[in-house]
Amino acid sequence: MTASTSTLNPKQAQAALMLASGASKKSVAASLKVAAHTISQWCKSPSFNDVVNQHLASVESEALQILKSQRLRAAEALGELLDSKAPAVRLAAARTVLEITASKAPPTEASAKFAAVLALLESTP
Repeated sequence: MTASTSTLNPKQAQAALMLASGASKKSVAASLKVAAHTISQWCKSPSFNDVVNQHLASVESEALQILKSQRLRAAEALGELLDSKAPAVRLAAARTVLEITASKAPPTEASAKFAAVLALLESTP
């Protein structure tokens, strides 16, 4: 069973949230006007750590959603890089597109030819 913030006093609950958000123990202690040793002691408590981990899971989930919502923009940026005048940039973008979209199917004659073209591009200055 996991702990909830109701099992912590208000300062502990705030500390758990701050730590999960990436704040250092020292900065949390200063912000809450408690000793750094107090924060270290709280961190030894399983119920405190459960709350920190709950917050971390929430933060990670929100961050992942934000990143997923940027997929279209990332794909558009990659598409723009395919039109770059710099061959190295075009090559890197092409590789990235191919890696992302590669299927697990065995290589075909077309993919072998494309690999040869990529090798040729790499060898040209």
